Amino acid sequence: GDLIGRKVLRDGGATLIALLEGFDLDSVDEVFRPGIEAAFLSVRRALEHVNGRVAEDPDLPGAISTDFLDLVGYALYAWFWAEMATIAPDDDFGAAKRECAAFYFARILPRTLGLEASIVSSSACVMGLADDAF
Repeated sequence: GDLIGRKVLRDGGATLIALLEGFDLDSVDEVFRPGIEAAFLSVRRALEHVNGRVAEDPDLPGAISTDFLDLVGYALYAWFWAEMATIAPDDDFGAAKRECAAFYFARILPRTLGLEASIVSSSACVMGLADDAF
């Protein structure tokens, strides 16, 4: 829970939002922009949800910590892959980078949809099991 619990929620996510806003989407190939925008929006919506519920559900950060870390990681890696593909040379190495980026956007980045759905669900299903049931 270190990312969500200690880093993100300490300022309500302002630092994370500033990080996302610091990426210049115009600097990457336009084919990647919709995926990055969607992933960054998922992070913002998840953060908004957590900020809105953490006071009434103190177990929420712990319940969603892994999913939140994964969501942020996938979103940031979308940027990294887009940047690498955009600046890759026009040779076999560059072609491989672009193919890997296409794979990431088609096969890996869609995982953010499920992660966002998990994050906005109740923490009760994670925290509801009594300790002695383990």
